[in-house]
Amino acid sequence: MTPQHIQQLIERFLDADTSQDEERQLYAYFQQSDVPEALQPYQEMFRGYAALAPRQQKRRSLRRYLPYSVGIAASLALVWGIGSGILRSEALPVCYTLERGQRITDKAIVMENVENTLNGIFASDNLPDVEHQMEGLFNFPQSDTHY
Repeated sequence: MTPQHIQQLIERFLDADTSQDEERQLYAYFQQSDVPEALQPYQEMFRGYAALAPRQQKRRSLRRYLPYSVGIAASLALVWGIGSGILRSEALPVCYTLERGQRITDKAIVMENVENTLNGIFASDNLPDVEHQMEGLFNFPQSDTHY
């Protein structure tokens, strides 16, 4: 590159009218040690800009990462499928009741037992008074003697 061409690029750079490729050319030019004396005042500035400029990275081909991505996606799908199956099986409620020591899982019988139990609990004539509750808790009859 001629010093005249570089001078034109510097003027365009200072007017913010250069492309990234032209800016890279300026950065590379001022990295040299044999810069003409007329352009040396710009050398430190462009070396500083070169240090701040993002490095151009090679674009990596998608084909290189495609097998890994497919493998990772398949693994995640498998883990998700197994995990959701396990969670779904644990999340299903199992209704059962124990009657005379035997486990009954028939939903109709279980619901009938629950309904009968709740009716027995909430029947107004079946509610025990405090003395009977205390007798049941401490297993001794209440007496009229107070201490």
